[in-house]
Amino acid sequence: SGLPLLFTGVGEMGDLIRSTESGFALEPGDAEGLAHAMERLTADSELAATMGANARRQAVETMSWFALMDDWLAQLGAAGEPARG
Repeated sequence: SGLPLLFTGVGEMGDLIRSTESGFALEPGDAEGLAHAMERLTADSELAATMGANARRQAVETMSWFALMDDWLAQLGAAGEPARG
């Protein structure tokens, strides 16, 4: 199981995390939005569980050592291919 994410879209976070599937994207400094997201998750345990499972699955698929190694090897292989033209 995993936990739903509450994050700001600053930097690469918005690219790494699927908002509304894994958690909620918030604007920096948005205390009211943070409170609303927390209330929603505590009021709806099914939503929290679904978002948490999605967040964990996404982390394993994209950020685990195996996923990072697969990506690195694919990039390394692509770098070694001769130019076509």
